[in-house]
Amino acid sequence: MDVSPISCFLDESEFRPRDTCQRCGFRSPTIFACGAAVAETPEQRDRFEYLYREFLRETLNSPPVRNHASTRERLTKDGFHMASDDQALKGNFLSFLERDPGLKFHYRCARVVGHRASDDKKRIYAILHNGLTSTIIKRYKKASVIEFSFEEFTGLNHLFSRIVDFSVDRQIAGGDDCPTVNTSVVKKLDSGISSAVDYCILSCSRLIQIHDARSHEARCAKNPDPSTHHSNLTIKHLRDFAGDSTIDYDAWQLRDFANLQASLSSTLEIKLDPGVLLGT
Repeated sequence: MDVSPISCFLDESEFRPRDTCQRCGFRSPTIFACGAAVAETPEQRDRFEYLYREFLRETLNSPPVRNHASTRERLTKDGFHMASDDQALKGNFLSFLERDPGLKFHYRCARVVGHRASDDKKRIYAILHNGLTSTIIKRYKKASVIEFSFEEFTGLNHLFSRIVDFSVDRQIAGGDDCPTVNTSVVKKLDSGISSAVDYCILSCSRLIQIHDARSHEARCAKNPDPSTHHSNLTIKHLRDFAGDSTIDYDAWQLRDFANLQASLSSTLEIKLDPGVLLGT
């Protein structure tokens, strides 16, 4: 048995597409996603936290941020957040993550058409988190302890322990080894790894959405009938998306993903049973 405790930080995010096809009105599905960053040893975790604090300190003291009060205040309060950071901040933090962060990233998503109520979203995220925690438990079944740290999320905080317990029960029921697991809910600034997870999720979700939109453009140009525009793409390996020569990506769209690609251990789209979205 590996005596080193495993540290796993998890978060979730919703990515709504903005563009609508001018020919047929098609809109790419909303992407609900969960991500995890794993430090396989305490030394890896502590090293990342130290490097992150140093990088954040340098960023806060850099002239562009030091002279911009609102940006400095937000970074001090929330750390790096991809949806809020400007292009310069995003580029710098992604480059930081590319320099051997010592983390392994995992990504799970579900693509859903149309608006979803709050209860629907909770169910979707619970399913995605269950898939993630099951993968982590199975992959590190020989570890002594796995520490699951979920970033706080109103409406899900009370469910996180149950989600992990369900994954543990399934692992034991399958007759497999299972480490001791501990579950906690953390605030964003409790760990710099939370910012890394946030960037992992959004970089992957944006790549998928862009692939969806560009693939649709090609189909619609050939046949503008909306009934023929349902995508049959299934996400198994995002590297296949990034390497798709039929998609005309902009340089920055691939760069965001490329910075994390070497550290991305697993990606998977989870197909939702219709009953999930009906509350049955």
